[in-house]
Amino acid sequence: MIRYIVACLGIALLSLATLSPLPTAAAEATSSSPQVERISGSDEFAVAAAAAKNFPSGQPVAFVVSVDAHPDAMVAATRAAGINAPVLLVNTRSVPAATREALTRLSPQRIVVVGGDGVVSDGVLTDLRGYASTGSVQRVSGLNRYVTAAELAQKFDRGTRRVYLAGGHGYADAMTGAALAGYQGSPMALTPKDRLHPATASALRHLRPQEIVILGGSGVVSSAVAKKLSAYATTGKVTRIAGVDRYATAAKIADKFPASSSHAYVALGTSYSEALSAAAAAGKAHAPLLLLRSSSVPKATHTSLGRKALDTIHAVGTRASIPDAVIRELMGGTTPPSPPPTDEPLLGGYLGGPMERPDERFRESFGAWPDLASTYYQAQGRGGGKINRAYEQARIDRGTIPVITVTPVNGPYSMKEIGSGAADGWIDYWARELGNLRGEVWFTLDHEFEVKLNQGKYPSSTTPLDYARAFNRFQARVKAKAPNVKFLYWYGHHDREKIDAVGSRIDRPDVIALDPYVFDHHSGRTTFEQMAQPKLDWLRSRSWYDGQPIILGEFAKDTGHGEQNVEDFLTKLRPRMEALGLSGALYFSRNKSGDILADLTTSAFPDARRAFGASVRN
Repeated sequence: MIRYIVACLGIALLSLATLSPLPTAAAEATSSSPQVERISGSDEFAVAAAAAKNFPSGQPVAFVVSVDAHPDAMVAATRAAGINAPVLLVNTRSVPAATREALTRLSPQRIVVVGGDGVVSDGVLTDLRGYASTGSVQRVSGLNRYVTAAELAQKFDRGTRRVYLAGGHGYADAMTGAALAGYQGSPMALTPKDRLHPATASALRHLRPQEIVILGGSGVVSSAVAKKLSAYATTGKVTRIAGVDRYATAAKIADKFPASSSHAYVALGTSYSEALSAAAAAGKAHAPLLLLRSSSVPKATHTSLGRKALDTIHAVGTRASIPDAVIRELMGGTTPPSPPPTDEPLLGGYLGGPMERPDERFRESFGAWPDLASTYYQAQGRGGGKINRAYEQARIDRGTIPVITVTPVNGPYSMKEIGSGAADGWIDYWARELGNLRGEVWFTLDHEFEVKLNQGKYPSSTTPLDYARAFNRFQARVKAKAPNVKFLYWYGHHDREKIDAVGSRIDRPDVIALDPYVFDHHSGRTTFEQMAQPKLDWLRSRSWYDGQPIILGEFAKDTGHGEQNVEDFLTKLRPRMEALGLSGALYFSRNKSGDILADLTTSAFPDARRAFGASVRN
């Protein structure tokens, strides 16, 4: 009998549990079935250590990866779950206390570090030797994630029944698939979306599997790659497990476990480090891993859990990642209601900083307050800049959502420093200030990073990985303290290679923002749709895009194209945005010499101004 039901007494106990100290791995339900057990800690390191408590002392091997190394985590998951090994986390140059304590208890015979010395230093390797009972610490580091995953996959016996294959740019399918591969004792490899990586092909030739199973849809591993794979399966059989998003894919993977499964693991679908810890623990327990949102249990996850005869659901993650409300929803076992109809797209603009009275001028020019209003705060000096809290709160009070960027392009910290933790005090200032605002705020660490990098505003040594690490650290610390904040990944669109490099490494943001423009050198007849549609199509084709709302962080048409063209461009924008699937847009009503002339607040373009005003008001 399916037992995804919990008595009200269990929910009452959860309420009491929130008044007690944070549990590391404590059940939060009564003997009713299934109980929900938190595997938790104060941060990712403590969560991984708590998950490792399920593994016995004298463990043959323990895996170690950097907390910032998303690709290495994917690789570690593909192997650790398959051989019932724990995975612990370190910083690039230090071993945190929680990890030390876990390794002391585990006393593994051997430690395998996944990743090069750029993510786990040689000093850390030396430190780790004191925790391996044989003193053996091995580094596994190929040229890239595909080579490393292939090397680990080839440790399985030739003639294996099945090999799982995940896309190399989306960690969620690899993590949830690792639990299934571990349960079945199957190897797992990675490949780019549009080509079979040579190292992966070599591993498949060595393994000679009867069947190859692709994890994820064609947006992760293309149909062209799927066709090529049949040559590597001895039976020619290639199948795919895929849902409409990472949550549905995880549910379909979980459905491959027996209905009699008594345990299931859940983790936040946007935190690869916690999903990694959960994948290793699920592999050890021969249990499925499903994914949660930070605010709810996805319907696909609910449905899959309901198909199992569960005794215990293990929720792996910090309380910031999996709030008590989500635990209560898991305990209740009820399917969440369908989401309400999507609101009409939001319109607003950028007219300058708070001292320029941008919203007041927006209202004077266009006849209404903006739905969205952006502000850029320059973080000068080691204090990190200051927010104009009174102005941002006034925006919220009149129904405007502030879209706030803090940019360290001229200081106080480099991206490397932010990502390493050297700027945590500065990040926490912003977390406190944003959390003190009474209402919803959209926020990002800088915007158009790749544009600024190409313009030389950052040192040439700065890389997309540096930005991704800084972004992830900023997002995690801000959202832990400021639940009213939605985080944006905001890019400029032109350098797609760098955008992909960032997008594939950051933890899932709440909103994606991009900046399309119709510049003076473009055709004056370019429509709003012609400007936006190709850029939206490209974004939606990326494996790292996960269905988030999309906004135009800035958009404009140069007034040099003539008032009639600009008026047509801005007429009846909301229905046109809705048809494109846009959730919002901010008009860049500024004149920027040498770049774009788009200020509609002057008397020079009355018809274009009226057209945009009508779009804002209707």
